[in-house]
Amino acid sequence: MNKKFFLVGLSLSIFLVSFFSPKKERKHFEKEESSPRGDWFYDQRTFPYSEINYAEYGKAIERSASMKAVAKHTNAAWEFAGPINIGGRITDVEMPSSNTSIIYAGSASGGIFKSTDFGNSWNAIFDDAKSLSIGDITLAPSNENVLYVGTGEPNGGSGSLTYGGFGVYKSTNAGESWTHCGLDSTRFIGKIAVHPTNYNIAYVAAMGTMYSKNEQRGVYRTFDGGLSWQKVFFLSDSTGCIDIAINPNAPNIIYAAMFERMRYAWQRSYGGITSGLYRSTDAGNTWTQLTNGLPPNSPNISRITIALFHPNPEIIYVSYAASSGELMGVYKTTNGGETWTPINSAELSGIFTSYGYWFGGIKVHSSDSNILYMLGLYSMKSTNGGANWFSNDFNVHVDHHALFVHPQNPSLVLEGNDGGLYYSNDGGNNFTHFENLPNNQFYTCEVDEQNPTNLYGGTQDNGTNRTLTGNLNDWQELFGGDGFYVLVDPNDNSFLYMEYQYGGFSFGTNGINFSDRFNWSTPFVFNPLNSASLFLGSDKMYKTTDRANNWTAISPDLTNGPSPGNLPYGTITTIAVAPSDSNTIYAGTDDANVWVTSNSGVNWTNIS
Repeated sequence: MNKKFFLVGLSLSIFLVSFFSPKKERKHFEKEESSPRGDWFYDQRTFPYSEINYAEYGKAIERSASMKAVAKHTNAAWEFAGPINIGGRITDVEMPSSNTSIIYAGSASGGIFKSTDFGNSWNAIFDDAKSLSIGDITLAPSNENVLYVGTGEPNGGSGSLTYGGFGVYKSTNAGESWTHCGLDSTRFIGKIAVHPTNYNIAYVAAMGTMYSKNEQRGVYRTFDGGLSWQKVFFLSDSTGCIDIAINPNAPNIIYAAMFERMRYAWQRSYGGITSGLYRSTDAGNTWTQLTNGLPPNSPNISRITIALFHPNPEIIYVSYAASSGELMGVYKTTNGGETWTPINSAELSGIFTSYGYWFGGIKVHSSDSNILYMLGLYSMKSTNGGANWFSNDFNVHVDHHALFVHPQNPSLVLEGNDGGLYYSNDGGNNFTHFENLPNNQFYTCEVDEQNPTNLYGGTQDNGTNRTLTGNLNDWQELFGGDGFYVLVDPNDNSFLYMEYQYGGFSFGTNGINFSDRFNWSTPFVFNPLNSASLFLGSDKMYKTTDRANNWTAISPDLTNGPSPGNLPYGTITTIAVAPSDSNTIYAGTDDANVWVTSNSGVNWTNIS
């Protein structure tokens, strides 16, 4: 594989995360109902406003591109350091219907990777776009060289925070070049549906902004290949469209899943009275809600996913998540949506745990309407139309988002989750991991000063990873969950400090009060004058002088106190110790307090 594509793909992924933000068995470290993963990335870059200023962000991206162009001609070159064998979150995966070797894989913050040899090698093909957060990839049925891409990953949990995009891009040469088609203010795009015989007609499911209300939500339509757009369906400034499907035999019939979603740093509201399933029979000009047999409108309805069976589009499956995050139900129609019947979901109990708004939901086989897949925390399969379900994801990473069943060879199934991309040659009963995709999302990285080939990093949902050789393909997971800060003692590398979310530490915690509030990414740092001493922040500051055997609180609560919302808030997010005098310590909090002590915590001054 071409090394430069790894460098560009991962370095841009890391850049985007920092600007805002081996095969692995199932791990249940995360509980998304109280998991603002990445919130601190976002809050640091928006405060005191509710949203990122995308006009300024766009200028920053352009400035970054020019800086990189200059850097290519200097000695300040970067070399890709890995990993390729771990894998990060895949948001969509597609293949041409006529080809079983070409794969397009969309990444949460790393753009699009393309393979022409069924995953033996990959090229990053989207790195010049303003946003590398991928919501959806769609190949035009009438011309597979025409691709539409919606930027802004729509799976915004209360946990894994995702990043807004800059609208729609289009390629007419299978991804070799791209044209920006607008819709920037839609920010998060759930799905794009392209007309079966005219690739200039397309529909976009737009979720709108995450942290504020806006009217750029709903369904958009183009008749001219993205040169112009018309908003054809809108419900409210807090309700977007998360999924959309076209009847391939009667393309004036369109289905749209509407999702009411609002978010604040301390509060999540993922569901509402306007969430529901709608149908248009006149190419999107007018819409009617489908209700016969489906759950009635209520504040309890959250994300809905649509699985239309293309050989007979009268057959459609939908899955409903509740606002609590649990699975509400799975429903089937055999008459294009006139009536719906619930199918067995009892065996799917727990598949969404408490964050169904995060997952891919229901999928249907390309040639057999009785073969279904359900994507949630884990994945399940049915071969009898949902009457029974069985697990099909053993030794596969958790948190499933994308699935593709190849219509030419239905035994070929691709599946994307938080651990990367997998393939199956037996219809999705057994999966193999592609261990050559450089799309991990790093929170932090660390170098062993005694042996600089030893590299460490904390990653999104793939734990803390390490290589002892500096190679690209031998990284190993050392600690689970989401990996955040990782420190190697610069004077004695036998001392290693790691964590997962909310203060799940790998080291001693004697003296730490776990009734404190801990940030999703709890900060801890070395004393720069004595590596046996460290500082750690909850809502208070702690200090150890004996390599984490014992800790002492050296501050009161430095925040404004606990939040009344349903998300943890009121925590220390960052710590800095003066290199010249370790009695001088700074602390910053997620509720915008900045404190300093000059006497190792005896007195603190708020300098906000």
